[in-house]
Amino acid sequence: MAENDELAVKRQQLKTEIKSGKYKSLGGFMIDGVGQLVQKIPFSKKQPPFWYNSSIFALLTMLVCLLVSTVFGGKAPILSEEEAWRIMITGFLGILLAPLTVIVGIMMHRKLLTILDSEIIEAIETQDNLDDLRHWLAKTFNLKSELIKSLVPAAVFFYTLLYLREIFSEVHLGAGVYLVAIIAGFEVLTALSVFLASFALLYRLSQYQLKLFAIDPSSSKVIDRLSEMINSIMVVTAVFLTIISILAFVGNPLAVSILLLLPWIVILGVFINSHYALSKIIRKSKWQILADIQSQIESLQAKSEIISEETLNHINKLMDYHNRIRATRNSAIDIRSGFSLLQSILLPVIGLLSANLLNILDIISRISMGK
Repeated sequence: MAENDELAVKRQQLKTEIKSGKYKSLGGFMIDGVGQLVQKIPFSKKQPPFWYNSSIFALLTMLVCLLVSTVFGGKAPILSEEEAWRIMITGFLGILLAPLTVIVGIMMHRKLLTILDSEIIEAIETQDNLDDLRHWLAKTFNLKSELIKSLVPAAVFFYTLLYLREIFSEVHLGAGVYLVAIIAGFEVLTALSVFLASFALLYRLSQYQLKLFAIDPSSSKVIDRLSEMINSIMVVTAVFLTIISILAFVGNPLAVSILLLLPWIVILGVFINSHYALSKIIRKSKWQILADIQSQIESLQAKSEIISEETLNHINKLMDYHNRIRATRNSAIDIRSGFSLLQSILLPVIGLLSANLLNILDIISRISMGK
């Protein structure tokens, strides 16, 4: 009884920490920082809403990138009209995409913490698992750690990418392009860390002792909420990859074959890995229940050498119960998740068709004219 009381106290402590904002994401810190700046304006008394802070943050990002590109732009390379148009469109959409990615990452982070607070913490049955979850949250959503994990890879990756582009294209881009790309990449990676944390949580939960619906673990509310989170991640990933594909196509039309395959590979990878982690959670809970039933059957058999009719009926009922649980699903894949996968796969195709709309219409026109 004392152990259950201590477990309940630890659950409440962790919930309080989550609601107090202790495990805030880096994107959340940035948006809240904008909100604090807005509150310092004389006529602003109340805490600005999230959408307002997000809009200001997106505007500030675009202004900073414009200022950096102007100050550090250097001498503009001589480009054809088509090349200049492609670079301008790609740059503008890329700068717009970065703050939007941060905002989406914050929304996914909030969803993750909401599921933890409302479902997962209550389902955890041991103090060790709760302590492990608290340690993981503190380590994952740590401002210093997130800053390093977002800034360093962004600087290394985009510097290398643009440097190689300069070598092969023999066009000097200037420090402004490098700095803007690193700023945009940094913001994108702040959201990527949240998505990676969601997958890490799924695999971590597969090691915990969770209380699921005994008769059918795959129908538990915890599993349903986690499956809903996976579907949301897949749709967001598909939209993000679609935009990236369009940007890359505008920058380099020859990349179509790669752009068709890469989003599908990533989306299928997300679907398979996330549902495999959910399957591990379901199977672990399922076999814990089955092992308990098997233990009860063996205990009844061991009571006497000759089994009575009453004991035999009891064993038969336990066997029916055992077989019924064993026949339940070992995964959370259903019509909803299948539809989400189909939707996610089709989005990149629709995006590339939209990017090539003028070319497609030109081909159709030629065919109809018999050329």
